[in-house]
Amino acid sequence: MSETTQDYLGIGSESRQTNLGFQSVLNYIREHARSERQKGELFEQLMQKYFTEDPDYKAEFSEVYLWKQWAQLQTEFDGTDIGVDLVAEKHDGGFCAIQCKCYAETTRISKGHIDSFISASASEIFTSILV
Repeated sequence: MSETTQDYLGIGSESRQTNLGFQSVLNYIREHARSERQKGELFEQLMQKYFTEDPDYKAEFSEVYLWKQWAQLQTEFDGTDIGVDLVAEKHDGGFCAIQCKCYAETTRISKGHIDSFISASASEIFTSILV
């Protein structure tokens, strides 16, 4: 992974402030991930960064966590993967469950793709969801 991509994803040196653009980083992830798991993890990091820097989402969310980060802060969850990839804390104090999937561009999202996420996010703690 290039240093610039690492910087954009927030996993490398912070000495460079280069924005490759969303599509460029997405293409890089798809081409260079060594496994589907790594592709998913890198895509979740990209989306975490996007939700914290995009002006519209920045106005809505005060913090965006990777699922495992957020679950460690909660007593009701143990960090087990339940289908929620990110959790965004809203400025009003509510939490938004977010599912991130890095499917191929030609993949058509079906009801089956999101059913488990809808079920997993059906908790009183989540005031909204984003797929």
